[in-house]
Amino acid sequence: MSDDTSSQPTSTPASAAHGAAPDAFITIPADRRLAEPAAASALLCWRGEGRTIEYEATACHVDVREDTGNLLGKMFSLSYVAMGDGEPDSSRPVTFCFNGGPGCASVPINFGGVGPRRVVTNGTSHVGRCVVEDNPCTLLVQSDLVFFDAPGTGFSSVAEGADTRKLFGVDGDADAFCRAIQQWLQDNGRWSSPVYLLGESYGTLRNAVLMRLLGERGVRVAGVTMLSAIFDWVQTLPGEDLYYLGMVPTFAATARHFGKAGTQAASDDEWFDQAMEFTDQVMAPALLAGDRLGKGREREVAERLSSFIGIDADGEVVMAFAFIIGDDPTYGVIEGGRWLNDEPYGTIHRLGSTGKRSGMLARCVDFCSQRISNLRLDTHADNATMLNAVERLGFKRCGIIYCQDGTPRIAFQRSL
Repeated sequence: MSDDTSSQPTSTPASAAHGAAPDAFITIPADRRLAEPAAASALLCWRGEGRTIEYEATACHVDVREDTGNLLGKMFSLSYVAMGDGEPDSSRPVTFCFNGGPGCASVPINFGGVGPRRVVTNGTSHVGRCVVEDNPCTLLVQSDLVFFDAPGTGFSSVAEGADTRKLFGVDGDADAFCRAIQQWLQDNGRWSSPVYLLGESYGTLRNAVLMRLLGERGVRVAGVTMLSAIFDWVQTLPGEDLYYLGMVPTFAATARHFGKAGTQAASDDEWFDQAMEFTDQVMAPALLAGDRLGKGREREVAERLSSFIGIDADGEVVMAFAFIIGDDPTYGVIEGGRWLNDEPYGTIHRLGSTGKRSGMLARCVDFCSQRISNLRLDTHADNATMLNAVERLGFKRCGIIYCQDGTPRIAFQRSL
């Protein structure tokens, strides 16, 4: 056999070929990028309020380019355009809608908000088996709608090699939306249509910049809707009181809804107004006083706050638990029995009580069952107190499951 290997093929790592040290790891080729899907449209009909609207739904990508023509990205849009006699009406308004985050696609504001179709919700019982229907609250009645996913979210993409500093930031984000809106108006021949903006959460901060940019670039904005507005990010930082003051009326309304407070008020509006007055006239000055408030006055304010939000003024924790709706990986295999059903469920975990108040497990189960009627939990075989208590609450023993560390536990389920 010849020792001459000069004619035999050799394999040289790319890194070595360029003078770099050989790769220390086993590598595989990078995944191929997904191809951009082609635009698609469908003619649909919305029915509600004693009328119908024929409309065209279109899913496509809109180029976001710099003034030089350099591609920064492609923003995914889902538009709903009313069709009169088979054609769009250029005199109808166009509302550009988006969620915030930043980092959120526009699915929630579409299918959970103002789009022509919506997911039918009922607490959390719809999870895993969604039903979609015509949305009686859609803004399609008043305006054509365009939902944009921000660059890097949803189906939007960032161009390879693009300078992300031109997209990810307060000014860059608004500039990308401005360019996408201009391009959509151009592509659809809608420059003469009244333009509206609807932003949610961070989308309201985006709107504050976007409306100026559009005006500077020749797009007259007819109106702006700010949903769940947040213009001052500082109030969300630790140590700031404004955010918590603003939440008190909402906490009070929630407590009244669940019968924990405010049952004496004649209406939800009256109770909300009372909570607003308490927040403005009592709680805000108390927080401003800080350690000058005095223990007696602090107690008075705490008790009044408790009467609005339905939480003990002493703030003592008497029970804690984790409640998770969705599949639990440790419940994938069960021995010595079977689950009552395979429907979506919630799991009660890590339940602990101080023992100072009775009936806390029942209150926990009641809280969870209001959110989803199908419940599961597990406990140790030697926890006789827990075993008896869950069976008294209607849970059925289903079998044995194993924790990640291999510990066996008795599994229970209750389905109402």
